[in-house]
Amino acid sequence: MVSRAIVKSQHFAEITVLLDNGELSTFLGPARKNRPEALKDCLELRKVAVKCTDDLKLLQLKKRKMELEDTTWTMKLG
Repeated sequence: MVSRAIVKSQHFAEITVLLDNGELSTFLGPARKNRPEALKDCLELRKVAVKCTDDLKLLQLKKRKMELEDTTWTMKLG
């Protein structure tokens, strides 16, 4: 499940992961100034989440979030 959260005019990717043990875990991406950037983060985090359902601490997702914090997305206009 993938969605987004808005807190005080900042946007976040929100990922809910169904772990191999049957538990659900929610994970927030880095804060972004607009929705399209948060959605791009969401797509990137989802790619990792699908591969790490056996990782109860979601270490791979945390690592990817740290990488995304340093990423500046460019948006196409028009």
